[in-house]
Amino acid sequence: MKKENAKYLVKKAKYEEKRSKNGTPKRSPTSFSLFTKDRRPELKHNDPNLSVTDIAVKLGHEWSNMSGKKKRPYQEEAARLKSIYDLKKEQWLSRQ
Repeated sequence: MKKENAKYLVKKAKYEEKRSKNGTPKRSPTSFSLFTKDRRPELKHNDPNLSVTDIAVKLGHEWSNMSGKKKRPYQEEAARLKSIYDLKKEQWLSRQ
């Protein structure tokens, strides 16, 4: 298992290096995806038997029921990452 993981990491590093030199910048995550990234491990830890679908449904309900005040940190981070993405995209387009 560890050997397979090491091979994967080497291939991934080569891919990322090639992609970063030639490809477009990676799109920025949405505020919802930042929320799910934070919340998913906690849900999975609390109930390891939840399926991917069940987790997605719970996260969707939590997000839609959250107040704007609780969503704000995720929205601000998404906006910050979007501005970085926009700058990188402009730089990439100018090289084309």
